[in-house]
Amino acid sequence: MAYVDIKNRASPASLVTALGVNALMIAGIIFAAPHVTRAPGDPPISVFDIFKPLPEPTPAIDQPKPDNGAVSKPIVVPPTGPTEVASENKLNVESGDFVLPPLPPLPAGNGAGIVDEPPIRTESVFKVATVNPRFRAALQPEYPPGLIRQEVEGAVTVRVLVGSDGRVKAVEPVRFDDEGFLKVTREQALRKWRFLPATRDGTPVESWREMTVRFEIPG
Repeated sequence: MAYVDIKNRASPASLVTALGVNALMIAGIIFAAPHVTRAPGDPPISVFDIFKPLPEPTPAIDQPKPDNGAVSKPIVVPPTGPTEVASENKLNVESGDFVLPPLPPLPAGNGAGIVDEPPIRTESVFKVATVNPRFRAALQPEYPPGLIRQEVEGAVTVRVLVGSDGRVKAVEPVRFDDEGFLKVTREQALRKWRFLPATRDGTPVESWREMTVRFEIPG
């Protein structure tokens, strides 16, 4: 069985009093709030573009760089026009003819206005030595007796120095088959060979000539 505490229960009078206090507080708050009203005749708000264009940038000026020991660039000088040079040739404007300057004087020579010219060189004419027809029979030397008995045949080729008088002054062997053939050929050339000497521009001169002698046993 439960019991209710009668003292803790609210009375009707106290409830009414509490509600009345709350209502008065709410009414005071409502009437205490300020009343805002818009003033009549306010002009409308206008919006203006206040953007201004930025000024153009100033071109940068090249500041001189410090000289660090670098070689400076060469200064380029523009080419100039052709230089007029006074000519020695004079122009006759009326006739249109050129007047040439006087010629330099001629060098001194044997006669007036004649200059010595160097002589014209011509190649010299050389003719070799030839066998004198009067001494053709004396060209063949005697056959060496020992070689003819052995029936040895051969040939000798020599170079002879023919003097300006046509006589043989020296004999040099070129080739030979036997020493006996060379000996008799040298002796025959120095004693009996005669030539028509070589000439240079018609003047007899010494010259070398090659001769060949053959030794053959007859039939």
